[in-house]
Amino acid sequence: MARGIGELARGGWRPRRTLMLCSWDGEEYGLLGSTEFCEGRDAELTARAAAYVNVDVAVAGRDFRVNGSHALRDLLVEALDQVQDPGRGVSMLRAWTDKGFADGKADWARLNRERHWRGEPERPFEMNVAPLGSGSDYTAFEHHLGIASLDIRAEGLQGTYHSMYDDFEYMDRVVDPGYAYSLMMTELWSRVALRLAEAELLPLRYSNTGQFVLDELQSIEEHIDDANAGVTVDSLKLVADFGPVKAQATRLRDVARSLETRGDAAVGRSGTVAGINAALLGAERALLGPGLPGRAWFRNELYAPGLNTGYAPVPLPRLGQAVLDKDPRALRAGLKPLEEALARATAALEKAR
Repeated sequence: MARGIGELARGGWRPRRTLMLCSWDGEEYGLLGSTEFCEGRDAELTARAAAYVNVDVAVAGRDFRVNGSHALRDLLVEALDQVQDPGRGVSMLRAWTDKGFADGKADWARLNRERHWRGEPERPFEMNVAPLGSGSDYTAFEHHLGIASLDIRAEGLQGTYHSMYDDFEYMDRVVDPGYAYSLMMTELWSRVALRLAEAELLPLRYSNTGQFVLDELQSIEEHIDDANAGVTVDSLKLVADFGPVKAQATRLRDVARSLETRGDAAVGRSGTVAGINAALLGAERALLGPGLPGRAWFRNELYAPGLNTGYAPVPLPRLGQAVLDKDPRALRAGLKPLEEALARATAALEKAR
């Protein structure tokens, strides 16, 4: 990817936005290089960074995986549709969707039955990015600075990871003969990076973020029902009013949709998207709060790893962690900070001129 972008630059091409390619030191020792970079340049990154795309492991199999900010979901889908999966003979988007449907069709059908019972419209099957936990260099960008991030890779053969067998011979013979999947991922990273650098209108869609929050709130309510099963002492039950935070998530989704329609119509008309881009740049930052309980460095109110889940994400971490801990007080206390973060993000989008 670096060589390809360098070739473009030598031919006279210049991007609309700056592209920075960084190689981090000390990842295994605690994400030291990327964290030092973010903390040392926090003012500049907060003011100017549009997005961060993480490369870690890169290729360890043939199945595509993505974790990230949901605002970047549509950009990713667009790029996936333009890249071929060399082993399956279809686009990466088709391969990702086919595998996702095979793995998740029962859950999709269950969720649609529940929507029907609630009087909500059913939804077609579609793939989405998974939320970000931790364990790689996107952590400081998304969780500390509120910079929309993607972690994309091909995986599936992890048996030799961090062992003496994880070498070029194993890569050549078993994981990626001919480096076809390495080239696939290089093309995908390049398309995502160049689109972020070149798009007149920043490809950040916060309607997806609002819908993600609504879906996670529904999931948390279901987990609360499970946690309360068999609990006979009222003070130990998980009880909270999700109405105000649901209303604010709905408002974020709807305001973002309106802005996206306006932005798409404005593309190509000189000088009309600058205000929209400024608003989009501020929306992810607006999701930062004062810091999560017991770990104030983690400031994102939507994405975080769990306290006891290793790298795995616990979305809407104040609420999700409270349910895991079966802590009624923390559950109630977590609603207002989330509602306020969603209100700030909505206000940031409403400032678009």
